[in-house]
Amino acid sequence: MWVVTHTLTGLGLGAVLAGRGFGPWTIVLAALALHLLLDIVPHWDYVHTRNRALWAVGDVTAAAATLVFARTTAGMEWAIVLAGLVSALPDLDVLNALWTTESRVRLFPSHWTRFPHGSAPPVPGTLVQATIAAASIGVILAVRG
Repeated sequence: MWVVTHTLTGLGLGAVLAGRGFGPWTIVLAALALHLLLDIVPHWDYVHTRNRALWAVGDVTAAAATLVFARTTAGMEWAIVLAGLVSALPDLDVLNALWTTESRVRLFPSHWTRFPHGSAPPVPGTLVQATIAAASIGVILAVRG
């Protein structure tokens, strides 16, 4: 999944859990578990494309802007923003896919070779992520309504 998709799903999860009184540690663990689950869903990743560096810059920029917007403009509590950040953080270990070296270190379990990481062609894989992102925004709006 793209970093911004993980960010939005984390924010949605954080909004639901924080609204139900869950503490930051529970929210952090749930955000990491959500990352694992979403990586199983068939989706398209840009890390194997020719323009992967441009995709990565845009993706990370969108994720960072989303977190800043969530905290400053939308006024989301820190626990919610933390969930968005933590849900996206595991993707930092795939940044070395942008380099031309053969060495690929993967620390997060859903990025290991044996993990059943979902894969789809670009158009349907992007539509899956757009649907998940839109649903996450819907959850945020419904919870914070």
